[in-house]
Formats: sequence, structure tokens, C-alpha cells
Amino acid sequence: MIIVARAVCDTCNVDYNEFVGRLKTNPLSDARKIFFHLCRVRLYTITCRSLGEYAGKRDHSTIIHAVRRCEDFLEID
Repeated sequence: MIIVARAVCDTCNVDYNEFVGRLKTNPLSDARKIFFHLCRVRLYTITCRSLGEYAGKRDHSTIIHAVRRCEDFLEID
């Protein structure tokens, strides 16, 4: 997961320590959505619980919502 997280951080120009933190700025939340989508749907089938623990103690409903929002972005863009 860390390789994917670092790649997303580099692509989105966000700091990795802020990425796994609790800040909720738009660039960070968009990067997390991309990360969750990649780890949950595209590359791996990692559980929502382990993704939430990795990304700053988020619960499973946050991960599910982020994946859905990312899929909405993919349909539009």
C-alpha cells in the first residue's frame, strides 16, 4: 500500500505525512479518494478496515464513500 500511497502523493503534489493525517483540504481528500479507489477496486482488493487504519484511522463508511465519489469523478472526467 505504501508504494501506491507515495505514487498518489507524488502525482497529486501532496505531502505523505499530511496524506495519512487528519487534515481535510481538497487536494488531500482528492488524493485519498484516488488512493482508496486504486487499492480497493483497481489494483488490490484490500479491506475497507485496513485502508481506514492505514489512512489516519478512518472508518469503513468513509472508504466506501470515497470510492464511490472517485468512480463518479471517473464517469464525468
